[in-house]
Amino acid sequence: MPRVDISTGQKVEGDAVYTVRQPVTPATATPAHVGLVEVNTSVPVKNIPGPPGPAGPKGADSTVPGPPGTPGLPGPQGPQGPTGAASTVPGPIGPQGPVGPAGPTGPQGSVGPAGTTDWNGITNKPSAFPPSAHTHAESEVTNLVSDLAAKAPLASPTFTGDPKAPTPTAGDNDTSIATTAFVSTALSSIVGGAVISDTPPASPKNGQIWWESDSGLGMIYYVDPGGAPGQWVQMTGPAGSSPQDHIQSTPADMYAGFKTSGNAFIVNDKVDGTGTEVFSVSEAGVVNAASNITAAGSVFSNVGNFVGNPTAVVVAPNTSTGTCYLRPNGAGNATGQMYVDTGGSLSVYGGIACAAGGTGKVTGGLGYACRGGQSGGFGANVFNYYYTAGVLQGWVDATFMGNVTFASDYRIKKDVVDLPSQWETVKALRPIQYTQAEFSPPSHLAHIAESLAKDAEDIPGPLFEEDDIERWGFLAHELQETLVPSAASCEKDAEDAIQSPNPWTVIAALTSALQEAMTYIEDMRTRIEALEGSRGV
Repeated sequence: MPRVDISTGQKVEGDAVYTVRQPVTPATATPAHVGLVEVNTSVPVKNIPGPPGPAGPKGADSTVPGPPGTPGLPGPQGPQGPTGAASTVPGPIGPQGPVGPAGPTGPQGSVGPAGTTDWNGITNKPSAFPPSAHTHAESEVTNLVSDLAAKAPLASPTFTGDPKAPTPTAGDNDTSIATTAFVSTALSSIVGGAVISDTPPASPKNGQIWWESDSGLGMIYYVDPGGAPGQWVQMTGPAGSSPQDHIQSTPADMYAGFKTSGNAFIVNDKVDGTGTEVFSVSEAGVVNAASNITAAGSVFSNVGNFVGNPTAVVVAPNTSTGTCYLRPNGAGNATGQMYVDTGGSLSVYGGIACAAGGTGKVTGGLGYACRGGQSGGFGANVFNYYYTAGVLQGWVDATFMGNVTFASDYRIKKDVVDLPSQWETVKALRPIQYTQAEFSPPSHLAHIAESLAKDAEDIPGPLFEEDDIERWGFLAHELQETLVPSAASCEKDAEDAIQSPNPWTVIAALTSALQEAMTYIEDMRTRIEALEGSRGV
């Protein structure tokens, strides 16, 4: 089979010369057709033109443009261009990583309350239980009726024969039964009974009664159990005078008794009642004393009032090592009590509250010292809260720790405008990773030294203790330098304060920069979508 060169139209094999008028198109070409075309010589070839003749004269230029030519094949790919400048717009966030391993198991919780078990839940019980409820008549118990009839009732019993009872100790003064032996012993101490004379009986005994016939005074001889000398004590007023209802003591220069003019029980430091009332109890129950009231036991008040001088009320124990208690539920009941120890510490078994509608307030000394939880111990540090200029501050010992709350109400703001661009500002922020160092500002070091000098029971340690816990955050003074001074509290290296960041300032800057980034991202997305649409992508 002859072969023909498509580009020249000349036969390259055999004796005949052929011209190919229409070359093979790319759509129908195969690797065997590139540059050559196969001609089947078994078919007669007709109308094959001869070689081209000489060129004819140039014709006139046509005023009609010819049809556009077929687009050529695309050329080879050119070399890769230089890398463009880095984009300032962050790329999209990548997919979320796999879930990390589970953390360590937390501490075991506290034991819950004891459960309840019904009868059926008890194991190894006798088969005869539970027993059924039943009763017995008195007659079913041997001798029960007769034995009960022979017993005396508890209320108002009537005894027969010669009943016996224990003899109380001499001088006993309670609700015990007074036997004949007890009464005999008591009467034996009174010698002579009642005596009427102008002069006191010789060698009187404790409890001796004497009526002084000249003055009409009734007297009784009293011997103090502590061993003091006995004395005659007046029981009635003088004959013929208005009743004074007082007891006169001689030879002691004082008397005590009831006075009708003031309806009060009084103790006067003069035997005739003309001296000072050193003690009195009014008809209304008001107790007044010219000096201190000392009691071996408790002092009670039905109305709950103890009134002192116009400037102070003093409640104190009788020794320097005692503790002053206030017990609203009774002297022997510690529920709800409060007390002050010798160190001046007030302990309360409840809360300290100001009454509703009152004008009082709770004030403290160095500050508050609270427990670590409900059952933990008290630490050596104290804390305070202080409100000033619309800000609630937190203090530990003498060191300012930062603001507790950050108000954001529109009513406390003026000159409100939108933030300018924070793009470059946020780029200048320096997030850091760190662990905590041991540190105490000078104010806290002075507090530690003062506690040591006073030999205090609890000595505070460093305000911040060193650890190896990884933390993330910022340096407060760098926030002030990069953003605004109000981005953190206080100033760098303050002697009595610890700098704390103002989260609102940082959040506002980050939000502004994020909004700018979102605007850039949305604009680029719009341009990309338009470019892809123009290319039919």
